[in-house]
Amino acid sequence: MYRAPRIVDFTLSQEQAERGENVTVTIKAFDSLSIDSVGIDLIAEGGELFPLTDDGGGYWSGVVNIPETVSPGDIYLPVKVVDSGGGWSILTHLNLPSTVAGVGGDAWDAPTASIPALLIENSGPVISDFQILKDGVQVQEIIVPDVGDGASTYVLTVNATDHDAITVVQGRLRMLAPVGQDTTWQTMRDDGQQGDEVADDGVYSIQVTVREGLPVDSLVLDFRGIDVYLQSTSPVFEATVELSDKEVDPLTNPTDALSDWGSTVMIVMIILGVVMLGGGVAIVVLMRRGGSLDEQLGLNNEFQKQS
Repeated sequence: MYRAPRIVDFTLSQEQAERGENVTVTIKAFDSLSIDSVGIDLIAEGGELFPLTDDGGGYWSGVVNIPETVSPGDIYLPVKVVDSGGGWSILTHLNLPSTVAGVGGDAWDAPTASIPALLIENSGPVISDFQILKDGVQVQEIIVPDVGDGASTYVLTVNATDHDAITVVQGRLRMLAPVGQDTTWQTMRDDGQQGDEVADDGVYSIQVTVREGLPVDSLVLDFRGIDVYLQSTSPVFEATVELSDKEVDPLTNPTDALSDWGSTVMIVMIILGVVMLGGGVAIVVLMRRGGSLDEQLGLNNEFQKQS
């Protein structure tokens, strides 16, 4: 009767790793028959079976890629050992030296111990791709309305990714936050509502009301995400926003110009200028046709009829 294969030594190249990282494993396998293969079996964790190479002397080694789907915390890498008789074991413990049989643990009284655990580190959500939107169009700065013009609305967006589910993405918006909440973390949305364009696309949005008369300045805004394991973005993601009071060019951006009183006056003046120019051109054309201006306009004939 043969016992299933065992392992008597297990070494990791490091004690902790991030998901997606490679770790080198060295194992010494033992069996009364010869060992055919040794591998690290991470199929149950969303990975694959990583075969190890026979280094001789019972030792096997190889590189294991930690799956993205592994949960953070301690994990024991299961070792699959197959012997020449077709027997196999999936092991997470070592057979220690027996008081009867010595190294190899071939005696039934051989004690066991867990293999060393690998700590899977967890990092918070990654924040990137900050954008400012005005009426659905990306802009590079925020225009502060003049006093008396009323507030204007912009949308701020960031992209957030994480190995685990994200519970919340927040922004600390300084002067762009509601009054009295400059340093309070504001919750952003990814539900397709209130300024967010597409639900569940990983782009988180928040509408901000730009109050009239805000000081022209550069603002550094903070953004962070928190995952289901309560790990937050560290360090926080910073984005610089320029607040400007420059006038909107009515010729290149008529939509925004119409919302600004000063620019509206400018547009009215341009329209009046065009009308006056058109009237002047009409008078010149009439004069070139010959006769006095009164005759071209038919004023003389009307006067004679009345006489």
